[in-house]
Amino acid sequence: MEIHGSRPVDPAARRRQLEAARGPAERGAAAPAPLDASFAPGDSRAIASLVEALKRMEPTDVQRVAELKQRIADGRYRADPDELADLLLGRAR
Repeated sequence: MEIHGSRPVDPAARRRQLEAARGPAERGAAAPAPLDASFAPGDSRAIASLVEALKRMEPTDVQRVAELKQRIADGRYRADPDELADLLLGRAR
């Protein structure tokens, strides 16, 4: 998904823009690859390692992630920028 400014670009609108920009010869060609996904040859190993990491997560971590996702979706999550900066820099309070 692309983001321009503060809004994500509508994937359907983006597809229409790309189709309109293609030349006539390209329009008759085989179906194009999906616009929002591209994988390099080594990506399958990276994805497999991420899947394994997810499988090893403790259930409490999975539950905490789900809870945070819901709070973010509901607009109930408020982050303290100073606390986040400290956590990212390894200086937890």
